[in-house]
Amino acid sequence: MLGEDCDSLSVEPSSIIPFGLSARTLLVSGSCFGTLESLPPKMQHMLMSVITEEDCEILKISCTDYLRVKEEIAKRGQLAKEDLIHGCSYYCKWPMLYISQLTPHLQWKQYLAGHVLVKKGEISTFVGFISSGCCNIYREVEALVKLPLGKRVKRKRQVLVGQLHKMQSFGEVSILLQAPFTCTIITATAVKLGTIDANVILGLDTVTQMLFLQTAEPTFGNITQDEINFEYINKERHKEWQVVKNMVVQDILFHNGIVPGLGKWTHELSHPAKAGCGKRQNKCC
Repeated sequence: MLGEDCDSLSVEPSSIIPFGLSARTLLVSGSCFGTLESLPPKMQHMLMSVITEEDCEILKISCTDYLRVKEEIAKRGQLAKEDLIHGCSYYCKWPMLYISQLTPHLQWKQYLAGHVLVKKGEISTFVGFISSGCCNIYREVEALVKLPLGKRVKRKRQVLVGQLHKMQSFGEVSILLQAPFTCTIITATAVKLGTIDANVILGLDTVTQMLFLQTAEPTFGNITQDEINFEYINKERHKEWQVVKNMVVQDILFHNGIVPGLGKWTHELSHPAKAGCGKRQNKCC
């Protein structure tokens, strides 16, 4: 294989590594060797021999078949990228001519849950197409927070305003208009993305860039600050109600002498199958 690591091999020109020496490269299960084309003149000194040290089982593929398999894999990868872009709502009506211009630049990336993709106030560095998983969208709101001593101070709080799911994209408007994001995007689950770097988007022709601006929209840019404040107030009220409800339930249990987990209030859940077996055994006895 003509790879980038060939020049880094420490082999003297016109030298042959004899069998039995320890200064050699060891090929193990999963390794591959061979070339699909002739070595260039400057690399003729890199010619080496492959010698089996024990009984080996080797899969041999001819150059013609190997190239055919590579072409088939490349075609499937191209179709997967086209289906992802064309499946997003912004691009479902795009001509395939313009989608085919984007697919060579699309790269696959995977992120775990809780990874920050874009922060509020930043310009996106890539356009993201969600292949699997979902992302949470957060907006900031200033709220009065009560400290332990009763003092109230203003603090910024994150409010969940929506989610991005499979076959949705983000980042187009931010890159083309150089507009900072008004929200923060964080992965809610493990996410697989198809990404195109911002430099590629800015280097596209004028017609393609106009298509982006005509079809794409800012991510949750239509949500007003009043709606965010209202959502935050509702969530805070729900939290307060949960606290009050738990306190009332605990007080009632306490005044009635009920202590969960102690005395007759201890309950052990038994497996249904085991309980059934016990009953049958008692009947037999």
